[in-house]
Amino acid sequence: MITELVQKALHEFVILSNVNSPLWLSVAVLDGSFEILNKMKYAKKFGGDNSASIIGFKTEATRANAIVMMDAKNIVDYLMDTECCASLCPGILYSAKTTKVYKWPTNADYNGAMHVMTTETMFPSSLVPSRKCTFVRYCRVIQNGKVAIVDVSLDDVHGTF
Repeated sequence: MITELVQKALHEFVILSNVNSPLWLSVAVLDGSFEILNKMKYAKKFGGDNSASIIGFKTEATRANAIVMMDAKNIVDYLMDTECCASLCPGILYSAKTTKVYKWPTNADYNGAMHVMTTETMFPSSLVPSRKCTFVRYCRVIQNGKVAIVDVSLDDVHGTF
């Protein structure tokens, strides 16, 4: 079950990350631009029902590009190491821990690595309560040295992982 979830998430992520994807609408702002998800095209492409909006949930997705002044391998290292990951966002990410390892490759590229993480986020506002999240983090080398890392929430999935 977990494997199917992460494979589906990876497939969706690769499609959504395509620069020329028609699933995104460009929005201009003062200091540049970003993109928002075209929900109608997304629903048409990936299916699914609209029951989340019926019970009061709201879906939002944006994407933007930025240059990170760090070697790509180091970025992957930070994201796959729970302790380092927590240090990346000290003002928001209060804690992070690995609770289960499904697969951890012996090579250095993390290809196929999959582990369950629990994080607690705290925002600098009393209006937003702290939140705990449990998710599977999955890393896959997809092509020509490109690496995809996806997080799949387990908060609404029943069972023991």
